[in-house]
Amino acid sequence: MAINKYNIKKWFKMIIGKSTLHTKQGIGKIYSKEEIKGYYSDLTAKVNNEKYVKNNIPLFLNQNNELEEFSIMIFQYGLGAYDLYLQKINVKDNFEKFRATLNWAVEKQLDNGAWVTFKQQENGKVYSSMAQGEGISLLLRGYIEFKEDKYFELAKKALQYMMKSVEENGTTEYKGNDVYLKECIQQGELVILNGWIFSLWGIYDYLKIDKDNKEIKEFYQRTILTLEKELCKFDNGYWSMYDMGEKIASPFYHNLHIQQLKVMYDITNRDIFKDYANRFEIYERKFLNRKRAFIVKASQKILEK
Repeated sequence: MAINKYNIKKWFKMIIGKSTLHTKQGIGKIYSKEEIKGYYSDLTAKVNNEKYVKNNIPLFLNQNNELEEFSIMIFQYGLGAYDLYLQKINVKDNFEKFRATLNWAVEKQLDNGAWVTFKQQENGKVYSSMAQGEGISLLLRGYIEFKEDKYFELAKKALQYMMKSVEENGTTEYKGNDVYLKECIQQGELVILNGWIFSLWGIYDYLKIDKDNKEIKEFYQRTILTLEKELCKFDNGYWSMYDMGEKIASPFYHNLHIQQLKVMYDITNRDIFKDYANRFEIYERKFLNRKRAFIVKASQKILEK
């Protein structure tokens, strides 16, 4: 198998803390369980660390050395900027960044409610539940901030697309009563843990507004129960897995899993999320576990296509 030089460079930048896609993300400082407020993951570091920004929209340098717009990056930038705005940090500047990303979300949303995310996919599987979830969260903050119904209607449209099955080119996999939210629908059976949770938070935000929607409530509860059942597949006995049973998590994603699971415990009060957060923290504290996980992950990234 050939060595992927682009992945080596990307991996090295992540390890030394120079990757703008992998800035440290703790628990959101000002999120609320009752209302649309701050975001659940602290994305504020992304706002000041992005290297390429045009008209308050961050750009991604792809493996062809070309700058492109990447929906997930843009939504996270906007959510981070909104948190900084709420915290009264560089208020005018961060408000303009939030508004620019909100406008981008409106302009780039397709008629079906989706955002094109993985442009390089030639099989048409270009959509992502993570993009849908974070786009929903961003639009709903626009709805709260500007009191304009269009933002809520577009968020609803985005959620309806998220709920479409992968067979319909949507971003949800249905297996009996189980509901899997797919960050990357081109990955077949594999489900990415952090993307699943980011997706889920968009639904959680939506239900704060449309509280009596029985269909969305049922969908939300089914995917929570599925996540609970499947969490064991993201634990390899010494570290967390990036996806369901194939790729080990990098140090960044392992720590992100811990923070996300702590938030999941806080908003659901389900002990399983706290238990896995604690277990993953114990793994992280052990030097041999960290070293073993690093070696395995580095080899996977170097050989990754």
